[in-house]
Amino acid sequence: MIRIGFVFTDSILLWNGGINYYKNIFKILYDSKKYIPVIFVTSLIRNKIEENFQGIELVTADFLTTRKISGIVERIFIHIFSYDMFLGRVLERNRISLLSHSQFFFLNRNFHIPSCAWIPDFQWLHFPKYFSIKDLMLAKHFLKSIARNSNLIIVSSYDSRKDLLSVVPEWESKIRVLQFVSEIKDIPDSSNFEIIKEKYGLKGEKYFIITNQFWKHKNHQIVLESLLLLKQRGAIPFKIVATGKTSDTRDIQYTNKLFCYIKEHHLENDFLALGEIPYIDVLSLIIGSLAVIQPSLFEGWNTSVEECKSIGKKLILSDIAIHREQNPDNVIFFDPYSKEMLAAILNDVYHTYNDEAEYKMQQLGILASSERWGSFSENYLNIVSELISENN
Repeated sequence: MIRIGFVFTDSILLWNGGINYYKNIFKILYDSKKYIPVIFVTSLIRNKIEENFQGIELVTADFLTTRKISGIVERIFIHIFSYDMFLGRVLERNRISLLSHSQFFFLNRNFHIPSCAWIPDFQWLHFPKYFSIKDLMLAKHFLKSIARNSNLIIVSSYDSRKDLLSVVPEWESKIRVLQFVSEIKDIPDSSNFEIIKEKYGLKGEKYFIITNQFWKHKNHQIVLESLLLLKQRGAIPFKIVATGKTSDTRDIQYTNKLFCYIKEHHLENDFLALGEIPYIDVLSLIIGSLAVIQPSLFEGWNTSVEECKSIGKKLILSDIAIHREQNPDNVIFFDPYSKEMLAAILNDVYHTYNDEAEYKMQQLGILASSERWGSFSENYLNIVSELISENN
């Protein structure tokens, strides 16, 4: 079996969408019967990674964290020489044939083990106000270094490809677009939906759901404003449920401001923040909802949208380029800055919801997902094969 290496930094635990993405990538490798993934992690997160990726081979590599002396030395070396001094040796010792999806750690371009970088998104390019000057400088520096040193560069959309070319047009030949697809094999049993709803205080309730982490660009604020607008016009006959981490490391006050807004406008009974809950519960709540709201101002490739596409779930999506490119069938788009437009859509979906129509869309989504998954799997395996064959 050919061993494919992946490097996880400590920050992976802050990104649920990233964890789900890698689970699908690893499934493709295992299903191929030709490749196996090997994850390089720090001792600080090893136990958590074992919980999330059971059965995957893990290798401890503490130079990956700045909370260890070796990691600090490593980062200084990367800044000076624009490649990793330790990683190549570790990959060799563990018989790795390809480094896949490298982001913050990358090999010298002349190293004998090939690598493909992964740039999830270019939020810093579109919303620099959400980043410090230091972070913006580092983002551009790392992007240029990783583009120069990697054999190929994976982006998740054609929109991201356009962004990448605006920064490093000289490396166009290296870019490969890999549009992620989420495979959902185990659809929760509908007989358990009421049990799950009761578990989270939703017994007998109609509700919409947001499955984003509480980061500023995820735009929960517009949902709260639309909810308040509806409340001012009369009683709200539904609830909005939010799952995901309730913190933003780039703005620690942001979530506090959201919850202050909820309290100030007496929306506590209308907007429920459940925090992090088991994925199977999230999936059950998605299926049992009126629709999934994705109000983001920016995305690289929205994992939640792909999950909903795979089960045909109705989506209420912010009208941004990446959501248009993802092109779900069961969708309503709205201006992410218009509380009036979103409020009108929520009201209309509530009053026109039809169980039978939604079930039919679910069956169509499930049928179409296998073809979409096959295309995604083939595209990634072609990238892997291209790199390994070129270096043999």
